[in-house]
Amino acid sequence: MNRAIHLTRAQPAVDDLKATAEKIVDKDLVKSRIPDLVQCYLTIYNRQKRMDFYGLRDFYHFVKFLNRSSEKDVTSEILYKAICRNFGGRPEELQEAISEFMMKAGFGLKIRDIEEKLKALPEAH
Repeated sequence: MNRAIHLTRAQPAVDDLKATAEKIVDKDLVKSRIPDLVQCYLTIYNRQKRMDFYGLRDFYHFVKFLNRSSEKDVTSEILYKAICRNFGGRPEELQEAISEFMMKAGFGLKIRDIEEKLKALPEAH
């Protein structure tokens, strides 16, 4: 006999996202950016063309990556890498995700400069 499970989750609430992200993060420099990161994520979540492609898992791993990778501050390179890693599954929507997070973080759109710097870095596996 075949069986299926259907799991439906409601749209994430701002307070829930903030609370969970604050529990994940242990660095103050990342904690201070959580409200902006939540707003950017919700914008991307609501604008995605294929509903529920990006979900809570993507946001939580995004926050964990920033926390783990940031030593003194969240740099534009770290943010760019985190965006590509966690929201790069649909290349046609990646540019919007990059723009949204970079503008909100105050880095502007120095995307070409960032891409060049990342190409020069050795691959870490």
